[in-house]
Amino acid sequence: MLLHIWLRIKLLKDDLVMVVVMLAMAIVLTMIFGQAFGGDFVPTIAVVDNDMSQQSEAFTESIGDIEGFEFKIHSQKDMEAQVQENTVLAGIVLEEGFKDDVSKIRIVTGKSAIEVMQLKHTLLKLIGEMTNKENLSVAITQTLDIQVDIKEQVSTAFNTRYSDKSFIVGNTATGTSQWTDYNGLMHYVLGFMLFFSTFPMIYVMADILREKKLHVFQRNLVTPINRASQLFAKMFVTFLLGFGQIIIVMLCGKYLFGIEWGDNMGMLLLISGCYVLTFTCLGLFLSSIIKSYDQLGAMSPIILVSTAMLGGCMWPLEIITSKVLLLAGDITPQKWALTAMEEIAMRGAAPSTALTSILVLLGMAAVYFLLGMRVMKKNLV
Repeated sequence: MLLHIWLRIKLLKDDLVMVVVMLAMAIVLTMIFGQAFGGDFVPTIAVVDNDMSQQSEAFTESIGDIEGFEFKIHSQKDMEAQVQENTVLAGIVLEEGFKDDVSKIRIVTGKSAIEVMQLKHTLLKLIGEMTNKENLSVAITQTLDIQVDIKEQVSTAFNTRYSDKSFIVGNTATGTSQWTDYNGLMHYVLGFMLFFSTFPMIYVMADILREKKLHVFQRNLVTPINRASQLFAKMFVTFLLGFGQIIIVMLCGKYLFGIEWGDNMGMLLLISGCYVLTFTCLGLFLSSIIKSYDQLGAMSPIILVSTAMLGGCMWPLEIITSKVLLLAGDITPQKWALTAMEEIAMRGAAPSTALTSILVLLGMAAVYFLLGMRVMKKNLV
């Protein structure tokens, strides 16, 4: 067994260039895309105040303190023209009656950019703060009129007055938002890490096809060599390769890009291990159904790129509105691994939140492994 593993490690020199290139691509593309979150560009937002009340003016002054955006007052006509010409990222319209109902606000934009989603979440948070202040003010006024125990009555009146209703901005509501604590740079580090690690795993596992082409695989069948031992050695080395590449990218994320992975590093590594195991088994399955290494070279990029796109490695799934695409993403390992890792590293969720993703990844790995073994045994008969 150990000799088989050592032999597979020595044979990695044939794929060394590919492994290094894929590792470099993950780091370089992260640097390129990460500039969008560390550059000097500040998108402009056009603000239209159709209410012209004291509350709308106070809200307009408040949004001026929001970092990452530049707000400018415009008329309704000018705002619509600039949105159409893409000279501003979006327009914020405070409708008449905003002073009595802060839900009368809307965002006008033709884009689904990440910045628009972040703007919506920021406005929702600001509206919630304004509503809470108003409710607190009313609660204090009611308490002073009652003239009893002020501390107790303020608490009771505020809890009675406080409203949990959602305020609509565009098509997003207040409450738990997917953009809370969103870190674009971390997303691209994780996305490109998961994407580019798949290529070496698939191609190294596909050494079976090269062995068939050179008739090494057939010769091994008539030797006393344990086929299960050989297969385990291939899978074990492939797993080590993929897992090692992920660890390197995560270390680069920490020391090159300053990303803090949080206190649950062990859970991140566990998710990564399940993900690598899934693609190791996928490589076995593809090697069993594809006839030649050349066919694998043609098919695997299509499979890996398309699943990475559907799984959210290229862009956040939160900006996707098509239910068909979101449903298709649920069958990709990338989606489950990326979502779980972002919840833990980006939002500080409890490790238990990743349990579903881990079970799904292990289930996928089991399916690919069983199908690959079944097809491979069938071809040997």
